[in-house]
Amino acid sequence: MITTSVRLRWLGLVVSLSTIGFALADGVPRDVVRFDIAHLTMPGESVFVMGNRPELGGNNIRKAVKMLPQPDGGGGLLWTIDIAIPLGPSFN
Repeated sequence: MITTSVRLRWLGLVVSLSTIGFALADGVPRDVVRFDIAHLTMPGESVFVMGNRPELGGNNIRKAVKMLPQPDGGGGLLWTIDIAIPLGPSFN
């Protein structure tokens, strides 16, 4: 497996996407993609990822995938989620 990592700057935030593994779900080969974003949130706020693939909510905000907060070691939060996406298709 070739590991790919991309860092994007969007609305002043740095978003990282990394291919971290391989999965087979419903007979479909998938790349496991990790989405990371360092973002300070207020209590009760959450960060979500959404895109055009069904695994990313199918561009439906009600189906967006909630990311999980982790301490970043510097007093902030790193929001992260691993999502298995079928091999081959692009997404946005």
